[in-house]
Amino acid sequence: PGTYIGYGYGSAPERYRRGRPLTSRRRMGASTAGKGSVRTAAMAVSRIVTMIWALVNAYTIRLHAVEVYGRVIHEFDPWFNFRATQYLVDHGWRKFFTWYDHESWYPLGRPVGTTIYPGMQFTAAGIFRALNALGFEVSLNDVCVFIPAGFSVIATLFTALIAKEAAVGKHKATAFAVTAFIMAILPAHIMRSVAGGFDNESVAVTAIVATFFWWIRSLRTERSWPFAFAAALSYGYMVAAWGGYTFVLNMVGVHAAALFLAGRFTWNLYKAYSVFYLVGTALAVHVPVVGWTPLRSMEQMGPLFVLGLAQLAALLSHQKRRLGERDYAAFRKRVALFGGVAALALLVALEASGLVGGLSARVRGLFVPHTHTGNPLVDSVAEHQATRGDVYWQYFDTVILFAPAGAVACAAFQPSPARTFVALYFLIAGYFSAKMVRLVLLLGPASAVAAGVALGAVADWIAGEAATLGEVTDSSGLGGASASERGDDKKVKETIANDRPTGGKGGGVGGGRAERRAEKNAKKKKSGGAGKSSFRIDEAPRLVREYFAANATVRKSIAAATLAFLVTAGRSFVVRSRVMAQQMSEPSIMVRGYAPNGGVAILDDFRESYLWLNDHTPADARVMAWWDYGYQINGIGNRT
Repeated sequence: PGTYIGYGYGSAPERYRRGRPLTSRRRMGASTAGKGSVRTAAMAVSRIVTMIWALVNAYTIRLHAVEVYGRVIHEFDPWFNFRATQYLVDHGWRKFFTWYDHESWYPLGRPVGTTIYPGMQFTAAGIFRALNALGFEVSLNDVCVFIPAGFSVIATLFTALIAKEAAVGKHKATAFAVTAFIMAILPAHIMRSVAGGFDNESVAVTAIVATFFWWIRSLRTERSWPFAFAAALSYGYMVAAWGGYTFVLNMVGVHAAALFLAGRFTWNLYKAYSVFYLVGTALAVHVPVVGWTPLRSMEQMGPLFVLGLAQLAALLSHQKRRLGERDYAAFRKRVALFGGVAALALLVALEASGLVGGLSARVRGLFVPHTHTGNPLVDSVAEHQATRGDVYWQYFDTVILFAPAGAVACAAFQPSPARTFVALYFLIAGYFSAKMVRLVLLLGPASAVAAGVALGAVADWIAGEAATLGEVTDSSGLGGASASERGDDKKVKETIANDRPTGGKGGGVGGGRAERRAEKNAKKKKSGGAGKSSFRIDEAPRLVREYFAANATVRKSIAAATLAFLVTAGRSFVVRSRVMAQQMSEPSIMVRGYAPNGGVAILDDFRESYLWLNDHTPADARVMAWWDYGYQINGIGNRT
């Protein structure tokens, strides 16, 4: 002991290898590993419980109307959809597409097969036939009533998968669970998916988030592009289900264009977008109500031009490997010039030829005041009005506070194709939702994903701080990285330094380079501190991280306050969601009344009146009514 023979700098004397400090460090490592495993297990259990809760509540929160009023189809359009589904089941798909309905919109009538998006009707008919073939005796009415609630569960899963793709590294699993929790009970999603609300949007939202998930999944790696086929199939179903397919197509096109123009071209992106557009468009043109619209509508020309942009980007990428730097720069300028001129000339030629029509009244209404769309029928519908500011708090509650932070984080930090998509999706959906209250529906999944990405990272940080409470509370020296233990480590270093002999230029065998380097750094710090400050604004994040890393008490206090705030916000969100779910589940076809004694009575006057028409009027009787009530007269009263 005391003789330093045969050990180089950086290792400890034998007595300190056998002493308490190193033993304490070993125990600390074992304790830290144990705490890490407990934390991992606790977080895994929390995520699983959250997911189960989300999937169960995504279904049950939408059943309020069924529990109070029974299995009744709501509102007006759903009755037309149910009647169309019944015709499909009774007569088959061939007659369905040639069906001319003379009992609605009298005296003109309506060619149903070529004027509706039949995806939902085919879905309901397929589920009805499958369940009965498997021996489950269910009525078509019941299938149509429960489809919105069932598809909400699928939409919740796909929305959570989008968040998992967009989250960073270790936060993926937590973002998945938090997003599922939000999307399951988000009022902006519930508004079109309560049981009995058999309308197109109830299945279309599921198709939207499925398309978006498969699209960003196709961009994960250089070999992921085959997932674009799944995105194209989901998009094809979306086209068949709802007229909002234009938004989905343009959203993918804008994302691809942003990546191309930002210089983030990859051959995987090129293949994925080409597959998505070509296969998706091939499916879309086979939907009767759509036809050749994707190639003849001005509002769908953008994605077609993005396909052309993809070809130019591929050409540039190919030539970049063959040409020198100067030649490539000149070639790129020529391609940009001639490509832009050719695109502009093609657009002018198409518009002049009449092959491409102008923007529809509804799309124009997104860029001009809603009263100027030019279509009185569109302007008369309440859900086409501009969105008031209080609507966002009503349909999103505290989620609207967290979603912008998540979108900014996706755009600014560790950008990837998935994170860029989430930022663009939130921005674009937010703009359109402000123009038309109906489009708040599109902002729902975007807000859930953006908020889930942000809150997932925060939740993991809080869990990490909770798992290392020993930094503040453990004074035994055997727990986490406690203050006493850090003091022991310091004493070890000081003792080793004092025990080392000094001598010669190198400070002895154990001194030498380490000491000289430490002295040199100390002199640099001292001289730097005495002179002018060298602080730069770009060092602020690093200094903040260093401050919090050195102040465990501050970190954990902030984590505790953040946790308290999130718990309060979460309770507010759950309460509002349940209240909104009950309010939006009240059907217009039945009314709940309250007697003076406090009793509740269900007033079923509308359905009784429609049934009276069916029983007491001639079969060819025609009833004059506004078109909303006309659908109920058709579906229940069976009259024109």
